[in-house]
Amino acid sequence: MYKQENPGHWLNWLKKPENSKLPVLEAKQKYLREQLMYEQQYNSFVEAQRAVQLNVVNGGTVFNGIVDTYLDQTPVFQSITGNTQTLKVNFKLPVDVTGTPTVTATNSQSGGGSAATFAYSYASGTGTKSLTFEHVHPASTNNDAGAAANVLTEDKDLFNSITTQPSTATADTYVGETLTWAAGTGGTGGSTVTATIVVGDLQIVDSVIVTDNASGVFSPGNTLTLAGSNLGGTGNLVITLTADNLTGDVISIGTQTLALNGGSISTINSNTITNDTIRRQGVQPNLGVPEGKNSKTVVAS
Repeated sequence: MYKQENPGHWLNWLKKPENSKLPVLEAKQKYLREQLMYEQQYNSFVEAQRAVQLNVVNGGTVFNGIVDTYLDQTPVFQSITGNTQTLKVNFKLPVDVTGTPTVTATNSQSGGGSAATFAYSYASGTGTKSLTFEHVHPASTNNDAGAAANVLTEDKDLFNSITTQPSTATADTYVGETLTWAAGTGGTGGSTVTATIVVGDLQIVDSVIVTDNASGVFSPGNTLTLAGSNLGGTGNLVITLTADNLTGDVISIGTQTLALNGGSISTINSNTITNDTIRRQGVQPNLGVPEGKNSKTVVAS
């Protein structure tokens, strides 16, 4: 059964004619090498026996079921523009699908989306192991749909979104400044925000950190304005929000049972293996959905 026999105890091995005249160091290396090879073969044998026993318990049958699920990373999940999102459900064996089964996605709502969950409906893949499910996200001018990205991120510098600097501002740190919101080219629903603003020695604003977003609904193109006089200067400080300034919802797939909704998912009887699967398991595979392999963040665009 083993190509490499058990070398046994060191002293007994050393007495063998083929080993007795070897220098000690060379003998030790040879002994350790044979011992390692034997242990590797033994471990492989044990694992093989475990596999055989498991196969006996299942009657040699390959049961069909969902192997994994994941959210397709393209296209981008846009919160403002209407778009179609897809996810994959992969089975161990090919399946036929009728009707419109669904998988429920979970929404963190960290970006202000109104829906805690929403359904992805079966779209394609019947006759294969991989099924595609889709969710149609509607256009939302005000960035406030079921999935959204309308939360102005606090404690993040808005410096890169400054579109107008005040003139001759006085170098200092200004705490609790109130910036006035306006729709600009974006949607409605925003609010004034509070920020800490730092003016550097060159009399320009170096940093704008939002400390309170007042739970407003923000969109790219919205503006935040502060009179330059609040910073010891003239003119205005104007910030035009971009998608990078906004936190988006995070979409994921939790454990669940795939919902048939009056439809069906059936293992295809195409060979001896699948015939045995259907005979022992039934035509319907295990529809338990494991936790998704990834998540997806909604973007304000």
